[in-house]
Amino acid sequence: MNISCDFPDNILPIGTKVYLPRPAVKAVHEDVIVGYACRLTAEEGRLKLSPTDYCLTTINVERGGMTADWKRDEFFLSYEDALAMAVEYEVNATPKEWWAAIGLRGDETEDVCKFNEDCELPVCCYNISDIRDILYNVCVSGEINGVNRRNLIALLNSHEPPENKPILDKILAQLDINWTPSSKTNFCEDIKK
Repeated sequence: MNISCDFPDNILPIGTKVYLPRPAVKAVHEDVIVGYACRLTAEEGRLKLSPTDYCLTTINVERGGMTADWKRDEFFLSYEDALAMAVEYEVNATPKEWWAAIGLRGDETEDVCKFNEDCELPVCCYNISDIRDILYNVCVSGEINGVNRRNLIALLNSHEPPENKPILDKILAQLDINWTPSSKTNFCEDIKK
């Protein structure tokens, strides 16, 4: 069986110096790409190898500290960009407020698949589910780092906000985020077409 490698043109080469934001200590760590994590799939009678992550020398504690694999949006090519993301934003909300906003309280025994569907964050699509996941992590930890905040903003920008969300707005305001209707295409409307 033949094996083909499907490496995109924009992949960063092994040996590239990268910078990792360290929000807990408001610092930046310099590292280097030492390899790629890849997915092997069978397509039309041949094996195809495609990169999924970058391998660095630093363990990725965001993924439970069990891997040195990093997504492209988790590191930066400039020290300055990494430093801008090396921040943590604190959020103070009660379990009752979290329940009203995202349908979860942050209890240790909570089943995150069984959230309150009458909360301000609607049941809608994968983007809303990803938004809920990020906000649940904020609910549990009381904070969010710069990279996850940036990812949350991108998800929010891809979806029209619910009409009535005063508690969710209060939580997002602590992250300096204002989720308002935009002129951008609504992802959910696109997938319904």
